[in-house]
Amino acid sequence: MTLKFHKTMTGRDKLLEAAQRIMQIKGFMATTVDEICDAAGLTKGAFFHHFKSKEDLGSAVVERFWSGLANALQSPTATDPDPLERVCHVADMIAALSKSPPLSDGCLLGSFVQELSESHPALHSLRARYFSDWADAIERDLSEAATGRDMKTGADAKELAEHFIALVEGGLILAKTHHEASTVSRSMEHFKRYLRSLYGSDL
Repeated sequence: MTLKFHKTMTGRDKLLEAAQRIMQIKGFMATTVDEICDAAGLTKGAFFHHFKSKEDLGSAVVERFWSGLANALQSPTATDPDPLERVCHVADMIAALSKSPPLSDGCLLGSFVQELSESHPALHSLRARYFSDWADAIERDLSEAATGRDMKTGADAKELAEHFIALVEGGLILAKTHHEASTVSRSMEHFKRYLRSLYGSDL
């Protein structure tokens, strides 16, 4: 894999960029330090100057991926006073991001969970924390959205937040499997309609 880097990128940034791109396609285990170095145009000596091990790099890649995704989900509507609008904004942004990086090659967090849940406890703990933080944020907005609305029975904010993340991860897997990015968009539209039915909203 040949990558182009911005001229101001540091050696560490090049290694992270190369590792994230390759690991999203091949997975953590199948990606070697040698091919990361080759893609970054750096030596193994440079690699070990910046990272203690491949697992150390993996943790940094997960942090980088999550930070990039969190930043990408921000926009003026992310601070909408209506918490249900905020959740719908996230759904819309996920649909848009699924067609280009960082999500067009799938979710790095989700793929690492499936691949490394037993073999790399440190990486698993980090991934679990990010998924938990994301679910908590969605749950807070959905709980707040219930105030003053005529809620239907069975609308549990925590379960809805977990359902949302399951739809995102499942949709990305199906999109990657069938090479059809619209899978994620359809899932997000279904989720928004489901929210409207539960929260009595005309969003």
